[in-house]
Amino acid sequence: MRLSRDITGWAFTAEVEGVRHAGLAVGLAAISPFTAGEGSGGSLFTRANGWWGLPVLLSLNELPFGHPVDHRWCVTRDDAGVLSVLSPDGAHFAHDLRLDEPPGWREAAIASGSVMLVVSHVLPAEDDPIGALDVETRQGMVCAGPVRFGEPGRGPHDEEGAPTVRFLIDPVGTLTDLAHFTCDRILSLPQAKHQARELERTRRALAEHTDQALTAEAMVELLFRDEFLDHRGLVELMYVYWRLVAEVADACGAEAAWRDAALRTVESAVPLVADRCDRAVFEEADALATRLIDELSDPAGLPAGGGAAPAASAAREAALLAAARLRIATRGPEDLAADHYARGLRTVWSARLDADLYRTWFTGEEPFQAESHRLVAEAGHLVVRALELEGGTRKPRLLASLAQILADEEGVDRDAAGAALSAWLDSSTADDPDVALFLLRVVDGIPPTLADGLPRAIFGSPWADFAAAHGSGVTAKVISQGVNLARERADRPLLRTVLDWAEQLGVRWDPAHRRQLTEARLHVLPDDPTDCPGAGSDHPLAASLSQSPPSQSPPSWTPTQRSAALLHTAAHARDLRQPALGLTLLRQAGDVRSEEATLLTADLYHQAAQAGEPVVGPVPFPWGYYTYAALGYASLGFEELARASLVPFVQQVGDLHGEELKAALSAIIVDVPNFDTSRAPELGGILRDLVHSAVWQLTAESETLPMGLMLGLHQAGKGPELGAWWRIDGPLALPAHIQHLLGKLRDLEGPAASHGASGGPPPLLNALDSDHRPGGHDTRQIARNLRWRVSSLIDDELSRRSAPLIDDQRLWARAHELLDDRTVLLTWFLPAAVSGAAVLLAVTRQGRDLVVHLGDGADENHDRHPVADRVEAIRTEVERDPLFGDVTPEGSRLLRQPGDLPLGGADLWDKWRTQGKDRILAWPHGALHYLPLPLCRTGDRMIADDWTVTTIAGLEALTPAAGPVRPRRTAVLASADGGVPYGLQAEPALEEHARQIADAVGTDAFTGPAATRDRLLAELSTADVVHIAVHGTLDQDAPWMHCLHLTPDLDDDGRVFAYDFLEADLRGVRLVTLAACESALGRFDRADNVRGIPSALITAGAQAVVGCLWPVRPGPATYFYHHMHHRIAHDLLDPERAFREAQLATRARHPHYRDWGAFTYLHGRSEGAVA
Repeated sequence: MRLSRDITGWAFTAEVEGVRHAGLAVGLAAISPFTAGEGSGGSLFTRANGWWGLPVLLSLNELPFGHPVDHRWCVTRDDAGVLSVLSPDGAHFAHDLRLDEPPGWREAAIASGSVMLVVSHVLPAEDDPIGALDVETRQGMVCAGPVRFGEPGRGPHDEEGAPTVRFLIDPVGTLTDLAHFTCDRILSLPQAKHQARELERTRRALAEHTDQALTAEAMVELLFRDEFLDHRGLVELMYVYWRLVAEVADACGAEAAWRDAALRTVESAVPLVADRCDRAVFEEADALATRLIDELSDPAGLPAGGGAAPAASAAREAALLAAARLRIATRGPEDLAADHYARGLRTVWSARLDADLYRTWFTGEEPFQAESHRLVAEAGHLVVRALELEGGTRKPRLLASLAQILADEEGVDRDAAGAALSAWLDSSTADDPDVALFLLRVVDGIPPTLADGLPRAIFGSPWADFAAAHGSGVTAKVISQGVNLARERADRPLLRTVLDWAEQLGVRWDPAHRRQLTEARLHVLPDDPTDCPGAGSDHPLAASLSQSPPSQSPPSWTPTQRSAALLHTAAHARDLRQPALGLTLLRQAGDVRSEEATLLTADLYHQAAQAGEPVVGPVPFPWGYYTYAALGYASLGFEELARASLVPFVQQVGDLHGEELKAALSAIIVDVPNFDTSRAPELGGILRDLVHSAVWQLTAESETLPMGLMLGLHQAGKGPELGAWWRIDGPLALPAHIQHLLGKLRDLEGPAASHGASGGPPPLLNALDSDHRPGGHDTRQIARNLRWRVSSLIDDELSRRSAPLIDDQRLWARAHELLDDRTVLLTWFLPAAVSGAAVLLAVTRQGRDLVVHLGDGADENHDRHPVADRVEAIRTEVERDPLFGDVTPEGSRLLRQPGDLPLGGADLWDKWRTQGKDRILAWPHGALHYLPLPLCRTGDRMIADDWTVTTIAGLEALTPAAGPVRPRRTAVLASADGGVPYGLQAEPALEEHARQIADAVGTDAFTGPAATRDRLLAELSTADVVHIAVHGTLDQDAPWMHCLHLTPDLDDDGRVFAYDFLEADLRGVRLVTLAACESALGRFDRADNVRGIPSALITAGAQAVVGCLWPVRPGPATYFYHHMHHRIAHDLLDPERAFREAQLATRARHPHYRDWGAFTYLHGRSEGAVA
């Protein structure tokens, strides 16, 4: 079996009456999480059967080999053995199927000229395709028939006559699409609900024109498929899906279906609220629950009949219970589940509350958790109402909930818990096994036969049978109760069994449950030779193993056993709040790399910081303990715990001084660059606040602390993830789910609409992650959000592949040693929320200079520093036609009086010139990435008069990097018409420009039809210098989709995106020059990671990139690049020196600032800081 995008194919042969037949089965790999468009929710089956009449298959034993071949379909096979399926309309039904064909498959297909095509609703990529097909066949979701094999074309049995048009509604596929788009923030929930209601409007419109249209009842019935009745941990997806089902049912007037979907929506919202405490989810679900309860309480709205009253009572009971559970969820997982054992220490829920309370300093909005007391009280009233109903069937669960609602400091209400157990024992069905296990934990005096027998009865059965009978949701609850029950009883055999169930269940656990399971595994480590004393008890080995020097372990223990015993003992020290002991034991356990050890280490360091208990070691106390703990939590995906660990640090860093501040700064410098915040924006926000506060505090203490620390803070706070991307292991390969979304995007957007954001002010100088996402009200907005989602997923893939920063060279402390006598390193920092202040650190071999610009106003927008306004004004004036001067008068004034720009006084620049310096390495921050620094003036001189100005993306650019050396060869490509299909004008001057550059280096340019995407990528794989002259478009929503427009060919549309360069190996490329509009631009985020084509080229290995900060007229651009490449090719100049000479020559020939000041030089990893 092989996966082609989201479609699985399986090639098989079958022998019928001595004749071998070839077969091909295709289907979706799964309904979720990455199926969309015409490939989701049964749409492949629907298209094959409903649109094109492929017969439904009743049994796998009845494949219709005797039926006539349907020549409208065609299965093709190319020379490489890749199979494709063409539907009767000539479109690709499935393509790029690279299958392992069984022996004789091709020969059988050729001999008969046909293939048995089997189309399944779902065909998972697993080892038992027949089993999967059998399941779908029994559900009536497989169709099959013999189709033509060979080349596409009309067959002899094609029907002649007038074409027919078929319309088909695919409600499952549509809602699955909408649910995924909502979870991915491509659509807002209100917009998804609006589109869901459109299904019924479409159905009614079709019903007016045909008698074969789907009825409303049949359409709604399709939405209640078995796959959606069990969420398997995809709680947000199922919450949104059922909310949309309720919307469709409401539009159709299907009251019973609406009540069912509404109840499922509220029940799906419970774990989502427990995990996130999301106010919007709660309010949406609560509004639905209120309406549901009101309708069920109104006898006029209920069906009549003998069994109607008990059914109505049961439905009302279920609705009241769901509404109560929704409120209880605001204080975390119910039934003392998940990491409730850590309540005295710190649960995931309490960590989120701590972090959200910190956020209220800036937003003024009270965390939703703060309302949990009121909401839990409301839950009590709802439970009492439900208990008062006659004929209820959920009394045990209701009483168990009441026991938690009435809990006090000593625990749950014993009377309510006892009544719940009695009700469970009196129940004829004795269902709700998770409630029963919970009651075993909290009720005293339970007979041993029940206390011991019930867990054995539950966990003694095969987990698969239990899950099949109760569903994965209930099984997950049982596992969570089982873990805590086993821990409380010190029952290690039971704990091993429960953890084995958890591993095999295969659901997506939320953070609180993942924490519970990870911590529990410390008590059943496979090599641990010790017994477990139970939760809250001291491990018997703690005293002996923690001695200094530690006592010897039994001689029969292996090193692995000793390490496991030490980890187990440290876990008990953590539970007893003995962090110093726990950390001592951890150190003796050695370098253990596991999730369990990482979580334990993080817990102990955080405990030690809170308790004021330092241990001997290199981590600075207490601030390094906080950052080290947060880093451990973040590496495991526990964002709430990481954020809460940093809150005390960020709140107090502004009050630190002297050696204490120095220790705190050291912790930031070492740990902060290794956080991955691409999927954790709130964590990124706290880290930004920490670094920015530290920068400002060090600025205030600059006379007493070494300024090397300032450079370290810049390394921590400016582009740490960009530096990590440099450390990816080889080219990036985009996984299937990103390829799938790219395919959806190509299907969704027209060419003219594909070049980025539109409407509103340009967000270029704002932080990327502060952009407001539109709701998805039309196709253009959906396409924008899709591009944003693709770009963010590429961030995730880069982070997954990148290696952590191990700065064993302490670059921040020895940067001055890496510079030569000609060079000044200028590095800026724009602290947020400091009234628009800016900091410049200048580093030379002789020392460091700090320049501080105090802002003169309130910094109301933390995501747009006031300096951005000055940079934008400078760029605007420089780009204007100066008429009679080199720049407009306003531009001249802005450049002479930089104002908010900290450049240092003229005396500082004079000192550097006196020392013989003439080279600037600029390391910008935020909006300063877009500042034309060479045009600015210090005193009465323009910087470009005396200085070569180039840019670095991080301190790693200062160190030499080993890499392959390619033969000297320059490749030149240009396309005049590549951007025409995308709304851009043809630009013949681009190809003439390329021919002149090619003449300068003695080669031929690839232009016109030869300048394709494949040609560019091929030249990048062999040439050491590449020049590209094309249209370029900066996608401000999705900078990894910043693109260059080359000439389309048969295989692609000519666009080369930034992410395409990430898939190439550019190590050995000395220089890439870009003659394309705004080719040097990208977008920066709050952590100053810059994305775009230059970043992609540098990440892929290019040693330097030259591009433009704004569009440049053809004449100056050709003159600049001709001069630069000629000097590189013929005079063998270093690219940086050739860049400087080209800049000076172009300035002399074309003195307008807009003509020569746009070009900028970005260093990658190459020869280091020496000129």
